[in-house]
Amino acid sequence: CLRRSQLHPSEIDYIHAHGTSTHLNDCTEAKLIASLFPQGVPVSSTKGATGHSLGASGALGAAFCLLAMRDRCLPPCVGLTVPEFELDFVRRSRQIPVEHTLCFSFGFGGQNAVLALGQ
Repeated sequence: CLRRSQLHPSEIDYIHAHGTSTHLNDCTEAKLIASLFPQGVPVSSTKGATGHSLGASGALGAAFCLLAMRDRCLPPCVGLTVPEFELDFVRRSRQIPVEHTLCFSFGFGGQNAVLALGQ
């Protein structure tokens, strides 16, 4: 996604993770983020607030990314109390300039998509 979008990891201001709170998915997603973004990037998932909407979860994630860019406000991980991974989790809404975001969306059966959105 980064290559096709001609973006460098340092240009990403926010990642909306798929974040299902399942160990296998979250561990794999955290390792991917940590390997591609060693400098750190704010990460959150909104499923704690919206629930898992199955096929609509990617669309909701994209909407949260668009709102983050418009409002310059990152949505928090609702319900995250003790992070298991060393990432910059957004635990309270955070005001920052947002030019580029990534939205991760993974589905049953191995469907994987990452969408880059920018101003």
